[in-house]
Parts: sequence; C-alpha cells; structure tokens
Amino acid sequence: MTTGTAERPDTRPDPRIAERRQRVSADRRFRLRRRIAAALVVASLVGLTWYVANSPVVDVDEVVINGVDDPARRAEVLAASGITLGDPLLFVSLDGTAAAVEQVPWVDIVRVTRSWNPGVVEVSVTNREAIGAVADGDRWLLIDSSGRTVGTADDPAGLVVVGGVTPAPPGQRLAPVDLPLVGVLAALSEGVATRVAEVRPGSEGTVELVLRGSDVDGAVVVLGQPADLVPAEVATKVRTLANVLATVDLSCLATIDLRVSDTAVLTRGESCA
Repeated sequence: MTTGTAERPDTRPDPRIAERRQRVSADRRFRLRRRIAAALVVASLVGLTWYVANSPVVDVDEVVINGVDDPARRAEVLAASGITLGDPLLFVSLDGTAAAVEQVPWVDIVRVTRSWNPGVVEVSVTNREAIGAVADGDRWLLIDSSGRTVGTADDPAGLVVVGGVTPAPPGQRLAPVDLPLVGVLAALSEGVATRVAEVRPGSEGTVELVLRGSDVDGAVVVLGQPADLVPAEVATKVRTLANVLATVDLSCLATIDLRVSDTAVLTRGESCA
C-alpha cells in the first residue's frame, strides 16, 4: 500500500497582482502628499494675504478729497465713504466707495483711486449746481438741472423759484410731472435767468415765467403746454424773450405770449390804456 503527502496549494500572490497593488499604494501616497502640499501652499497664501492686508505698511494712511473746498462738505464726503485711517488698503472697494459718496445729495460724479506707497485713497468729486429753489414750509430746497434736490437754504438767494410743485427730499428728484418746469429753467440763458423770478404751471396747464426787475416786475411770460416744450422749441422761445427784453418798450407790461415760438404777443396793463 502506497501512501503519499498531498501537495499544499501555492497561496503566494501572483507577482503581477502584487506589483499592481504596490503601484496603486504608491499612487495614493503621491496624491496624498500632493494634496497636503497644495493645502500648505493655500494656507501659506491665505496667511500671507491676511498679514499683508492687515499690516500697517499697507493700510490707509490718508484720504484725500478733491473738488470740495468747504470743510463741512469734505467731512460729509469722508463720512459717506466709510473709510477710516488704518483700514486695510487692500479691502477698500473703489466702486463701493464711489457709489456710497454718490448718495450725498449735492454730489454728481465720483472717482476713487488708491496708491500703495504711501497708502492713500483719493476721492475726486464733481458737485451738482443748484439752479432753482422749491418752497418747503419754512425752508427752501435747492434743485439742480435734473430736478434733484441738492440741499436746503433759508432763502432762495437769488435763484429762480420753481412754483406749484411737490417738494422732493434731499437726494431725490421731483416728480416726472414737474420736470418740464425744470427743463425750461435749465434752458434759460444767463441774461434771461437774471430777469426771471419764478417758473410755474399756468392756469391753463401752460408753463409760465414770472419776471422781476423794476420795469417788468410781476409780468408773466406764457411759454406753452409742457408737451410742446421740446429743447429746440424752448431754445427758440428763450431767444425771442431775450430779444423782447432787450429791444421792446416794457412799460406797463402785463404778459408776453410766446406760445408761437418766434412770435411775441405783448399785453400791457390798464394803466397804459
């Protein structure tokens, strides 16, 4: 009887499989090291950025306000900008600062720049110019050529009064229905504007000018319906009015009707009848 020993199965892994496992393991370690290195780089950059941004070397050392002479107004612009000395210069939003300053009622256009050495933020402002005044209780609201209220005053100070309109708070514009009056006011030549006390709605829905001056004080100029007062028409009417005021006998003048652009019809008071 023959006996034998059974052969044990070979349990060693296939060399190809072992090699593949080693490659996969090495690749995982490589990717892990690369992720750690990337994380360290990002962390270093974040830390460096934070350090630089908050370093006194690159903070705001000065805020320069251009285009504004009045100290109170300069302070108003600075407060609106929201910038204080020592702020991180990197985090100053140029567009955001400009938008904030443009909310100041009397400010028109704003340009904001910065320089790094030294840390200076420069705010350049173009002011809105008041051309008229609207009564608001015991004060006057000053308006510019767009109909925006740019400030307040105790009296009109020689400005043309815009009558018959609803006042708008500082920084806001008059209602659209009132803007034709402002358009007429903005179109007046300097010589004519000095002879006008008020622009107002007329009794027939027209736009009227009330004149001032010893020879014409209180006389009314009828320009026409608001819808007809396009810029070219207004310009023609203003030239015609200027010619009348300069060349015509104005004694006892009551009205000047300019509803026909280049034709002036004058009516005199009863005292001259």
